[in-house]
Amino acid sequence: MNSKIYNWYIQISSFIPMNLKHLLALIILSALLFSPVNAEPSSTVLELLQSGEFKQAEKLLIPIAESGDLPTQALLGQLYLYQLEDYDKAFKWTSIAVENGHKDAIFDLANMYKAGHGVKQDKQKAFSLLLISAEQGMDFAQLEVAMAYQLGKNVDIDLEKAAFWHHKAAKNDMQKSHLVLGTLYYSGIGLKKDVIEARYWLNRAVKGGGGFADDASNLLDLMDEENYARDKDGLIRKSLNKASSGQFNEAKELIEELATNGNPNAQNILSLYYTDSNGLNQPKIGKEWLFKAAHNNNADAQYSIAWDLSENWIKIDIEKLVELIYWMERAGYNGNDKAYPNLAILYDKKHRDTMGEMGQAANNGNAMAAYNMGWINARGLLTEDGLMQDEDVAEQWFKKSAKLGFNDAVLMLKRGY
Repeated sequence: MNSKIYNWYIQISSFIPMNLKHLLALIILSALLFSPVNAEPSSTVLELLQSGEFKQAEKLLIPIAESGDLPTQALLGQLYLYQLEDYDKAFKWTSIAVENGHKDAIFDLANMYKAGHGVKQDKQKAFSLLLISAEQGMDFAQLEVAMAYQLGKNVDIDLEKAAFWHHKAAKNDMQKSHLVLGTLYYSGIGLKKDVIEARYWLNRAVKGGGGFADDASNLLDLMDEENYARDKDGLIRKSLNKASSGQFNEAKELIEELATNGNPNAQNILSLYYTDSNGLNQPKIGKEWLFKAAHNNNADAQYSIAWDLSENWIKIDIEKLVELIYWMERAGYNGNDKAYPNLAILYDKKHRDTMGEMGQAANNGNAMAAYNMGWINARGLLTEDGLMQDEDVAEQWFKKSAKLGFNDAVLMLKRGY
């Protein structure tokens, strides 16, 4: 493994994902929303917590917790644990909340056993509770379980399980897991090396912004340097200059190696040279380069494929329409600014019942149509009937598509959309 990549792996692996004290504001807001406390006391408690008057907030919360209100019991435990640092009371109220079925409180209880706060330290018990919390869908617990298996903290190192839990956490938008998965896929540590998957997860980390975006961006730059995918010598610009003066063979030679080594921009430009009737005029080869660029997530190439299919789209058969939607959706997601406006037209019932036809094609065994239906339900689509977005429905469509052998659907299920 390249030493730079190994050092990067060590660097991100050693980072603990969160400072729990600073999560309190989020936890408080969530708990208060579900509390039966009337509006005035809830507002008062929230104001006290936001202003740091924790002892005053405690006085208001105790009688509500003692009356049996579950979210308030969990909240009071968090207040004692993360702010007042009265660990005996934290353990008492968190244990009560767990016994009464509060799922998030399990995570807090795990942290108490881990640190020995209010209870004798028991790291094995802590991990068992953490695993329960993760299995119930708690995002931070999933991330901590992933890191535990990755680093061997209170459990044997198991990189396959680490990757499994990073995928779970990534589905819940844990940005650190996006970064870690990108690194694992690129380095080949714990996962089969897969540059496309690495780029997918690193780009998700970049799009998420926040603390890991710069790290992900830097690693993408490093990948470009190692894979010769970055145009360090300005070959694309030089090639385009040659092509503009009609020197297509010279233009091709300048970027052919770049394209062969995986640069999607070079691949897309080569496709233009080959399909130009005044250029190299070899459309079959041009189409091959176009699809290579598209499969490497070049948005312009994806849009070009969709655009070629869109001529007289109102009358084309459903199979071509499904393919058109597939490539237009991918182009839009990857940043082509023309794709989504065109999709709005494709989905407009005034022209054609695209969604109805595609759903029927999916039910009739069209794997790409089933994938499209999954993607649309996962991403969300504003229709005349309201927002079409349902992750459970998306999952069912992706499963159907995967069962029919569509690899993109397998990847989406693995990625958690």
